[in-house]
Amino acid sequence: MTDEIYIRSLSRGFLILQLINLRGSMSLTDLTAQCGLAYPTVSRIVDTLLTEGMIERCHKPKMFRPAALVLSLSLGYRDDETFLSICRKHMITLTRELRWPISLCVRVGMKMMIRETTHDIVPLRLAVLPPGQSMQVLESSSGRACVAFSSREEQKKALNHAHRISGQSDDPDTTPFYTLFDTIKRQGYSLNNTSFQSLHPTDLAAIAVPVFYGGSFNTTLTLTYFKNWMSEDEAVKTCFLPLKKCTDLIANELKTAAPLHPPRPKRKGKPVELRQ
Repeated sequence: MTDEIYIRSLSRGFLILQLINLRGSMSLTDLTAQCGLAYPTVSRIVDTLLTEGMIERCHKPKMFRPAALVLSLSLGYRDDETFLSICRKHMITLTRELRWPISLCVRVGMKMMIRETTHDIVPLRLAVLPPGQSMQVLESSSGRACVAFSSREEQKKALNHAHRISGQSDDPDTTPFYTLFDTIKRQGYSLNNTSFQSLHPTDLAAIAVPVFYGGSFNTTLTLTYFKNWMSEDEAVKTCFLPLKKCTDLIANELKTAAPLHPPRPKRKGKPVELRQ
């Protein structure tokens, strides 16, 4: 996303709406603390969302929750059930082999969203984030893996976005980041000593391997583990090749899989006019 087409107020509005939607209900004070914006700014955004009917006041004072109109934002979205079904099948097999939870992460804009996870079938209860949660693309091993396998232009966009949301005025030295991207692409995996796909990121680490799907590497399989149980070298030695084999199996099966839902037929005739 370039600076010319970036609308900051719209981005902030989406952020506030996502936070309220994920938490179920939040106060202005909590929103201000979570998003890092000034209280008056958050207050104006909340007032706008109230006016548009996207959120509503709770019975508790100064608390806000998603309104029913939020459902309208997903009416046109159709989940790729074939994709998720194939990935889930192979993820379960690999989880039973390695005994660590695996998350399917998909890049959506400048964030990585968890679409599926196998944390429910591992003997250890790791506090892995549930499907639907997202994180900034360059904060996670999954996001860095996707960016590393993208073009230099996409890498530049991701770095510009990270710099923009950091609030720093000085231009950073991007050379170390491009070196990191080249290393990840050469190795075929990305490591992170802090797992942002968990509720307790300082206790866990992660290794991510990209999946080639839909003509790009915008999806990863990410294995999360206790970093005091396994070093990074051990994680690479024991987990990388099984993860790579799993991503190859998924990519090959997706090539020949038929979608569960056929494409929607195009409407014929004149468009329907909506009356005010």
